[in-house]
Amino acid sequence: MLQERIVNARTLNDQNAAAYVAFLLLTGTRKTEAATLTWDRVNFNEDWFFIPKDIAKNHNALTFPLSDTLRMLLEARPRVEGNSYVFASWGKKSGHIGDPRGVMDRVSEISGLHLSLHDLRRTADDVAKVCKVDSDERRQLLNHLSADVHGRHYANNPDPSALAPAVKAMHAWIVEQGKIAEAIRSGANV
Repeated sequence: MLQERIVNARTLNDQNAAAYVAFLLLTGTRKTEAATLTWDRVNFNEDWFFIPKDIAKNHNALTFPLSDTLRMLLEARPRVEGNSYVFASWGKKSGHIGDPRGVMDRVSEISGLHLSLHDLRRTADDVAKVCKVDSDERRQLLNHLSADVHGRHYANNPDPSALAPAVKAMHAWIVEQGKIAEAIRSGANV
């Protein structure tokens, strides 16, 4: 549904909202961290995006690896002249997306559950578990601070390429689930 809405959106705001929700699902980032992402913090040459410590809720900077899926999502975002936000808003004083309520209402309707943007963060963690991403890598991807000695001093490689295999596995799983859902919806043999 998110991909279809991105491609067939009636307005740029609706397309942007669907892309923002897809980004949250793929990355597990916090809503403000994603909404305030600027183009200067996305590096397509080195395959990462960066959340600075002054934006991160826990004041811990994060460099997140780009998968092919995430790259395609970001590269398809329109750049708005005079606006540096990846998820720009055409009607907000802040310049970035706020509440993608219509898209989230549709996501909730399809899932049969009332879902919030933060639920997408928990879903990203659940997907990581299904993909057998270890707990230290999941913690890093969600930008959670470790409370144990191992996590603080050993399992915290800041190089995004160290987390790239986990991210690629998660995104491949999400894309596959989307294909299965589409096949079921269309009546195809799964």
